Parts: sequence; C-alpha cells; structure tokens
Amino acid sequence: MVKRISIFQFIIFLFILPVLSQNNRITIKTEVSSNSISIDDTIVFKVIIRGKTISSKITVDKNLLKDFGIISTKSHIKNGYDIKLGKYKERHIIYILKPKKSGELIIPPFTILHKANIYKTYPITIYVSEKNIIKEKERLFIKAVAQKQILFPKEQTLLKFELFTNMSISGISIKEPLSVSGLWIEEYPDTGTRKAELIKTGKNSLYKYTIKRYSIFPQSKGKIIIPSITFEITTASDITLYRKSNPLTLYVKQLDPSRIPDGYSGLVGNFSLNSSMDKFEVIKGTPVRLKITITGTGNIKALPTPKLKNIKNFRHFPPEVNIKIKYKDTEVIETKEWIFTLVPLKSGILRSPSYCIWYYIPSENRFRNSCTRIYKIFVRKETLENKKIMVSRKQLPPPEIDNSYLGEWTPAFLEKPESILIIIIFLPLLNLMVFLLFLMKQKRRNNKNKNIIKNHRKYVKKRLKKISRIKDQKEFANNTISFVGKYMELLYGAENVLENFSILKDFLVERNFPVSVINELISIIKTLRASTYSPRKKTADRQHLLKRLEKVLVDLGRVKVK
Repeated sequence: MVKRISIFQFIIFLFILPVLSQNNRITIKTEVSSNSISIDDTIVFKVIIRGKTISSKITVDKNLLKDFGIISTKSHIKNGYDIKLGKYKERHIIYILKPKKSGELIIPPFTILHKANIYKTYPITIYVSEKNIIKEKERLFIKAVAQKQILFPKEQTLLKFELFTNMSISGISIKEPLSVSGLWIEEYPDTGTRKAELIKTGKNSLYKYTIKRYSIFPQSKGKIIIPSITFEITTASDITLYRKSNPLTLYVKQLDPSRIPDGYSGLVGNFSLNSSMDKFEVIKGTPVRLKITITGTGNIKALPTPKLKNIKNFRHFPPEVNIKIKYKDTEVIETKEWIFTLVPLKSGILRSPSYCIWYYIPSENRFRNSCTRIYKIFVRKETLENKKIMVSRKQLPPPEIDNSYLGEWTPAFLEKPESILIIIIFLPLLNLMVFLLFLMKQKRRNNKNKNIIKNHRKYVKKRLKKISRIKDQKEFANNTISFVGKYMELLYGAENVLENFSILKDFLVERNFPVSVINELISIIKTLRASTYSPRKKTADRQHLLKRLEKVLVDLGRVKVK
C-alpha cells in the first residue's frame, strides 16, 4: 500500500531541502590589507573558505601569485554559527606578499575544487608605486603638507598634496579618495594649479606643483593620522608611474573646560552673524520672513538649526536652509542662512526673535558671543478695511437702486469678451515671431560655418599668426589647443573631443580621415600638453609646429566627410 504524503509533510520537505543542499556547498572570498602600496611594502592576502564541512585536502595554486614574493604562509580553522548554515567551519589561508615590480598588478581569480564542485574568486587590483628616484637625474615624488598640525576640534586647516619633479608630466589622477575617521573634509573643486614654483636643493632644481587641496576640520581631540594617498602620473613620453604621499599626523588639543561658556556652539574660527526682515508693518495673521546668516572659516555646514529667543508671540515653521561655499587659496569660507516664516499671534508693537552664538577665536585665544539684531514689528488689527473683498457682478444691487458700485467694479480680464479675441490673435503671432527668430539665428550660424569652410586656409593662417606672437610658453600652448578645439566644433560640431585621445581618434576614424592626418594631430596635441607642465624645457621650434598644425587643419577642412 502506497503511503500518501500530506501537504504539511510536503511543505516541511521544501523548507528542509535548501538546508540539506547547502551541506555540500561552500563560500570562498579573498581580501587584501591595502590596494595601494610602495615597492618596499608588504600586504596581507587572505583566502577565506566557509562551509558546513571543509575538506582538509583543499589546496591553493601559489603559482597565481607570480608577481609577488611569498614571505610567509599561515592557515587555521575556526568554528561559527549562521542562521542559514547553522554551525559552520571557516578556514583562513593567510599570505604575506611583497611585490616584485611596480605598476598595476593583479591577483587573478583563485579556483578551488571541493567535492566535485568548482568555486572561483574575484580578481584584485594592487597599485604599486616606485621609489622616489627613477634615474640619477630624474626625480618624482609627492609630499603631503598641512597648514597647521596642532589645532583645536572643528578648527579649519589646509591640506595640500604637492608634486616635486624635474620631468615633463602630461597627466595626474588620484587613485583612492581621502577618507579619515574623525575628520570633516571639504575638497576643493579644482585639481590644483599648473603654475610651477622653482625649488633649488643644492645642485639640483625641481619644480613644485600643487595637485590636490582639501580643507579639513578635526571633530574631536587626540591624534589623527592622514594615510598615504596613491597618485597615477603620466609622463610626456606616455609612461604611467605610481607615487604615494607621506603619512601626516595632526595633533588636536582640547579647549580648557573651565573657560568654555554655557551654550558654546563648538565653532572655531572667525565669524560674522547678521539678520534681516522683509516687513516691519503687517496685519495680524500675515507672515513675515526673518533671515539669519552666519559666515566664517569654521565648519558652519554642520551647525544645527538656531534656537530662537522671544518667539512666543509668533507661530513659526521649519526654516529654509541655504549653504554657500567660497574657496580661497588658504581657506574655505562657508555661509549658511536660515529663512524663518513667522506669523504674529497678537497686534501691537512686537519684538522680533533673536539668535546668539558662542565661538572660539584661536588667533585671539578668547571666546566671543554674537547676537542678531532685534527688530520692532508694528502689527495692526484685522478690520474690514484691511480685508480684500472680491465682489462679483451677481452681488451688485440693481442700477436704479444704487449706481455707486458700478464705478468701483471692473470685470476680470478673462471675463471681457474682447480678451478672448486678443488671446486668439496674439498667441499665433507670438509663436510665429519665436519661430522666425530661431530661423534667423540658425541661418546666421550656418552662414558663419560656410564662410569658415570656404575660407578655412585664410582663417587658420590668421589665427595661427596671432597665436605665434604670444611670448609665454604655457599661454601659447593653451591658446593653440583651444583654437584646435574651436575649429573642430565650428567645422563638424564636435565638442570636447580633445579631452581624450581615444575619443578624438574614434571621432576622426568614423569620418574616414586619413590615418596620417589623425596621428599627426594627436602628436601635435601631446607636444602642446606636455609643454604646459615643463616651463623650463623649451618646446620645439614654434614656426615648425605651427606649420605642421596649419597643414593638418587645412587637410581636415578639405576632406569630404562621408
């Protein structure tokens, strides 16, 4: 007799099946202690295998670590508990690795065979920076510098990353973001300045570039370590190098607790507090707007909503908040404003709410209290004369009874019959005028492009002749690159194709330009870009460079794009 399986038993079986199927399954992952190291550093590479049962015969192919030297290997097993797996075992295989070369190294995926199942990990990229000295006569290193290393909590200081080199550099990019626990960071929107400063160290001379700037605010007392940051640097000869900055230590000292006043906001720096109102005479129940603005060099962005004093005579709502940031050479100036909407609850002369704030000025070694101005608001009672009464035509009495209302009443614009006629005529005319203006503008643009295409040789010669008179080398290179970009935009509507060589090459290849013309244009732009990073190194003969460029631009104008 065949036993029937009940629905309850079937549901239990469905729940137990995934658990039973996981008895033979394992999970595997790999991790490293750091993704960016120098050639002399070591990293910890860890393989973690987890499962209900783990075979003791699991082996890892060490040959995959061919770019690294294995200093030591450890392995151990620990027990744990998981909701899905229940009790499980976890095996850790730990390697101490040292890179054999610099550059972008990859730890490839590891393959592990466990009970007829194959498991794979993900690849891991490691950026390895070289030593500071590449050759005897070529130097390249990055230095982290803080404007102040001893400061108070929430005090602002400038952190700069400076590049020192005597080589020609064509590009710099950061490979890892700056993130430090206990530090509020405001990154400057620019990537530094290309203006070089000549530094003489004995017989050698180096150029210093500021490549990255941050405004930082420590949040609590103690020692804060800013770690090394990896940068990717491309030389003028298309060689990619990696460099790490030096670690930097900040010492944050606490303010004297006995001197801290009640209600201290925690701000440190110089600040100004202002306020304004949009109305000083209103009717009871009509809202007024109070704007409070604070500006200074501290961490104003983190300042909470002000607690207003003397607000019991007003009904208020959560404020509108606006933040503005102004970046200067050595500091960031923040402005935060709160716009409160206040509704007076009684009539008479009322005093506006006020706001006071304590902050510490390090340069003067003292606390200061600033308060907003208190305004007097005249609030009138709500009367019939003050109310705006909308009178409709149906509410008016007949003319024979009282004609005085007819002179005061004027119908709304849309209630007039002639208004509909004005709208019907005016809207098509307005659309026609806009369309004609658009056609005129488009025609002018097309004519301009036609003239440039027609007289492109004359246009190119005129512009290059003007550029050749520029004396400053960097200004000459920047103006030349800007002109090439404008020429491409006018001729083919191509914007921003000069930002990346691969984009420029793809753009020209798609339009069937000769390979010789494409390579020549890319070579000229590389030469110009490299010259902006090396003020000391003289560029090749300008006249020869401009003649090459003139020939390339004329060829671009002559070729018929299919």
